Amino acid sequence: MQMQHLLTPKCSCFRDDHECNPEHCAKQSKRGMSTKQKHCCSNMHSHLGHVPRLAVKIGSWGLGTFAQSKIKTGTFLGEYGAELIPLPTNLDEQNHLDTIQGIVHRYRGLNYLFSVNEAIHVLDAATVGDFTRRDQNSLLCIPKN
Repeated sequence: MQMQHLLTPKCSCFRDDHECNPEHCAKQSKRGMSTKQKHCCSNMHSHLGHVPRLAVKIGSWGLGTFAQSKIKTGTFLGEYGAELIPLPTNLDEQNHLDTIQGIVHRYRGLNYLFSVNEAIHVLDAATVGDFTRRDQNSLLCIPKN
């Protein structure tokens, strides 16, 4: 089967700042393709397995994701999935939310909170996500829409 390689800037998923969805993009690129052709785009890191070798191991703060070899800066590691929680603007409400979340996370033995966009939102990957929630270096995480 022949693979169609789209130029990444033409990919609507790339323009929308997320990994290419083959079903969505294939519908857009079907014009001029035979039924034997498959959609393939350089913006399909996870789907095509273009990710560095990583391992989840026990680290100094519990489980962590560790590189199995050197990784260049800016390399795609994976998509960080989490629940986006808006923080209250009122300080008393925010302290109350922090207390409740702290109790729940201590009880469950999980803490995957990651602060984004100047404390307006926090990401909580305790119940959502994959191995990337164990990336313990905030410098690795570049939040995107």
